Amino acid sequence: MEKKRDFISRKRGIWPRRDILRNISCMLFFLSGSLGLMAQVTQTFTVNFKDKSLVEVFEYLMSHSDYVFTYNSAEMKQQTVRVNQTFKKATLQQVMDACLKD
Repeated sequence: MEKKRDFISRKRGIWPRRDILRNISCMLFFLSGSLGLMAQVTQTFTVNFKDKSLVEVFEYLMSHSDYVFTYNSAEMKQQTVRVNQTFKKATLQQVMDACLKD
């Protein structure tokens, strides 16, 4: 007696149910990894910058996160911008927007 296989029909053919379950488990695995990355992106900063240069702000952000900033050090030495701001649970985008605002 031949054992009947459990199939689900598809437009171009027939897939065994175990293949579908394997595909779903792979998608869930990759989605769980991407959710971890999204949680990492929303890192917040609580800091008080008093009369700090942009270089000092960048160094602080690099030392307290996984972000890396590249800039022209000759141009940055010419900058006279000083940062006087307090941030509480601010995202990187919020900190950068406030520091680079004209």
